[in-house]
Amino acid sequence: MVKNFVKAERFESSWFNRLWVVLLALFFLPAHKCSSDGIFHRGRDAKIILHIGPHKTGSTHFQGQTLLMAKMLNAAGFCKNGSDNAKMDKYLAAAIKTSSHHYLDNFYRHCLDSGKRVIISSETFSHFDQESQFTALKRFIGNDSFHIVAVYREPLTRLQSIHSEIYKKANGVVRSFHSFVKEYTAVKNSFFYGFVDRYVQHFGRDYITILDYYGMEAIGRDVTRVVLCDVADVLCAEPYPSASRFSNEREDMLPYELFEMVSSFVTEFGCKMAPEIRGAPQLRIIHGYAEAAKHLPTHEVPYSVLSLLASVADAQVREKYEDIMLYSNRTATAEALARAKVTEINKSAFFANRTWTGWLHAEAQRLVREKVFVRCV
Repeated sequence: MVKNFVKAERFESSWFNRLWVVLLALFFLPAHKCSSDGIFHRGRDAKIILHIGPHKTGSTHFQGQTLLMAKMLNAAGFCKNGSDNAKMDKYLAAAIKTSSHHYLDNFYRHCLDSGKRVIISSETFSHFDQESQFTALKRFIGNDSFHIVAVYREPLTRLQSIHSEIYKKANGVVRSFHSFVKEYTAVKNSFFYGFVDRYVQHFGRDYITILDYYGMEAIGRDVTRVVLCDVADVLCAEPYPSASRFSNEREDMLPYELFEMVSSFVTEFGCKMAPEIRGAPQLRIIHGYAEAAKHLPTHEVPYSVLSLLASVADAQVREKYEDIMLYSNRTATAEALARAKVTEINKSAFFANRTWTGWLHAEAQRLVREKVFVRCV
């Protein structure tokens, strides 16, 4: 058991090899160099403002705040979908993605035909990767003018936020950040903004503005104000309502990692988690580890290879798209990357400590006794 955990502290060599191949490829990709002047208000005349995320770049905040601003936006010539669900546009995006129909299609079409402008926001649009999906999106846009807004966030910190967002719901499997990044797909999807390339290919860079996440943060510029004022050229002077209740707070992942260790220990004896435990009951167990987690032996994991990869990817994104990037700030992004350290359980120290190994055995017995884990051999 101890050997398995210690072994898990090292990245697989095949994963390293793939990263180095990607690093070399990035250095030799063609770069696009242009001035970044004159890129404000590029969506001033667009009837459709399409905000495509991606995940963990302030999308939920933007969607929540524009929901609260429905009356302001209506007065400024926009149509809001009338729903009290800030994420409602994801159903429209999913329908377009699958070439199916959703009632919001009719709603937005009616708004546009009435001479109104619309703001459509969903991270699902960043997942479009098939020709048929872009064909369906172009069909939805029709002959109306449009402008697409994407947000760029340094990839390693974004990956950390994705990890936290996925596993804080504890819907079954819980993984440490280390376990998470060992899956190359997760790293690739976060690090390489291929979806921007696809949108540029299908719609042209003149119709796309990219917002620098840490550039906006460095000057205290809210993403909602940037999209509405600096891109769409509306509501520049008005105060905006607070949307703090829509913000996704990052969780302390140590209790989750501790549960992962307990779960791995129990399942080595053939036990399975009871299906009814997933979700809220599992979260209650994890949150119950909060106090114990404060005393765990920990260490900072620097992830130097990922940091290097993030730096190279960041440079390449800016080389290609800095001419259409608002608030581009390499320094602010580099500082964010320098802060991107992950604190995890020091498993060697954990298993060398009698108190913690005793706690692990006792906790495993308790969870089996309380039928959190069942069908043990």
